[in-house]
Amino acid sequence: MALLAVVMCVNFASCSDDEDENNDGGTVVSGKLLRSMSEDDNNNYLFSYNEKKQLISATLGGDKINVKWSDSDIIVETISTSFKEEPANFIIKNGIITSTVWDKETETLTYDNNKHLIKISGDKTCMWSWGNDNISKFSYYDGRETITCTCTYYADKENKHSTIDINALRLYHICGIEYADLLLMAHPNLLGTTNKNLLKSVTSSDGWTENYSYEIDKEGYPTKIIVTETNEYGSSYNDTYTLIWQ
Repeated sequence: MALLAVVMCVNFASCSDDEDENNDGGTVVSGKLLRSMSEDDNNNYLFSYNEKKQLISATLGGDKINVKWSDSDIIVETISTSFKEEPANFIIKNGIITSTVWDKETETLTYDNNKHLIKISGDKTCMWSWGNDNISKFSYYDGRETITCTCTYYADKENKHSTIDINALRLYHICGIEYADLLLMAHPNLLGTTNKNLLKSVTSSDGWTENYSYEIDKEGYPTKIIVTETNEYGSSYNDTYTLIWQ
């Protein structure tokens, strides 16, 4: 699954800074909606929403996901010219995903009393630990071994929208379907309470580190995210992501 994708800007109707609300059981993002993200390698994603601010589709080149919402679930269907897979069913309760079902596999999500996601279990197991209202540590199995990562944050920078966190903190592991991360990038609150502050770094037990820096608009939303990754051999490279909000 790709780390992050990028999208070209398109014109959509603007949205207001409304309070979070439940529409047909789905949690919508308060404030701005993510309309596009573009990576410096020319990967592009476009996000489209309905009048209720719910994601209804996202595209990457010739690939696409369609999203259908109801009171009790969200169905994500992948349409691709290069592969085929069964739709994923995200079961929701009070606006939060409680389990996912795809290809006869079920993942169960566990939250603490503050609606922090702390575990998924089923076909695979991933765990997240929290401190100061941010994910401080997480672990997952990469197919060979269990990887543990520690995280730091910018204490002076509020997290307005957890777009980068979905991939950086491996939150997409809640479902194995291709491009399922796009739903979560558009609606991170579907995974409960999100990080309070902007992510600063992730350091892995297998020797790599990712450092994050940001350009933000006057309302505090990131318009550019620069990721510097250093591998276990000391080699570094940068990825730059440009975000468009409305």
